Amino acid sequence: MKLADIAAHAVYLTIIEWGSATNRSLYLCTERGFPLAKVEDRRFHVGSFQFSAYLKTAHISHLQKEGTIDVAEMDPAISEAITEAQ
Repeated sequence: MKLADIAAHAVYLTIIEWGSATNRSLYLCTERGFPLAKVEDRRFHVGSFQFSAYLKTAHISHLQKEGTIDVAEMDPAISEAITEAQ
């Protein structure tokens, strides 16, 4: 898949705020919202808010089919989307 093809996929971010203490987490999800990977070692500077964030795109499904979902954060398009979501 070429970088231009990757850019054609829409990326959506859904955030669920929790009322109780929990770890802040960012998940990489299929376009339908099924989480396939958790983003590790990210710091969120948002005060005391507790949340789970779900980054959804068809490109994640593509990485799963390729068998490269475990290194998704090394993909330039996904890395950029993670940084923007953060």
